[in-house]
Amino acid sequence: MHFTVSCTVARWPLAAAGLLPALLLGGCPAPAGPCDGAEFADPAAVSVEAFFDREEFELALAGFSCLVTVDFEDVDASGPEPVGIESDRYLESHFVRIEGDGSQYVHPDFGLPDDFPEAPSGTNLFAPGPVATSTDSGGFETSVTFERDGSIAGVASFSVVFVDADRPEQGESSLAVLGQDGGVLGEESGFFAGNASQIFLGFVATDAEGRPGPAIYEVEIVSGSEWVGLDEAEDVALDDMSFLDPVPRATPGVLGSGD
Repeated sequence: MHFTVSCTVARWPLAAAGLLPALLLGGCPAPAGPCDGAEFADPAAVSVEAFFDREEFELALAGFSCLVTVDFEDVDASGPEPVGIESDRYLESHFVRIEGDGSQYVHPDFGLPDDFPEAPSGTNLFAPGPVATSTDSGGFETSVTFERDGSIAGVASFSVVFVDADRPEQGESSLAVLGQDGGVLGEESGFFAGNASQIFLGFVATDAEGRPGPAIYEVEIVSGSEWVGLDEAEDVALDDMSFLDPVPRATPGVLGSGD
């Protein structure tokens, strides 16, 4: 038996085979410290693995009940036009900064209901700006970074859902996770499926014993090749950005070396 539960602006327990998450019994747990009680691996000792299957991704995090999800459902985007949000909208609640090229937007379908008939969870989807103009195809690149307690922070996992990645010949989508020094730890690109498809992709950083380690400090996402809604090349929206609770770089006893 497998359960998947999502909370808006909160932490949610991981699904685990054969176990009913505590979330089903009592709602979303309140935010606490960085994975309270969890023993992370030293980030220097981890390797990164990609997952296109959500259940396998969650099982790789078994025992860690501090997966944070940004699903953008807190944004009122019920009007006809996409709603702009600040890059630090989720910094206080989720310790994450989500940034396009100067702007970020939320909307249920970005004017393309045939391509975006339904969000992976809830109603809203996300797209990086800027909005396309008559002389510019607009934005399609998103940077995700983590901050906590006044310090940059790392995470042991990150995942996102690509919606309508169906024309790679017109623009490949990709997901890359970077380490503290800016080097690429893992990258996947060129994936695609049918029209209005929803492709889950996540990375998990673990050591040889399978313990997650907060080695991911930045995430780079390419969603198609133009502003979503332009409908001239590859339009791809995003949803459900999930990651293990960010850990400040200098947290003693959690990062091992403390560096």
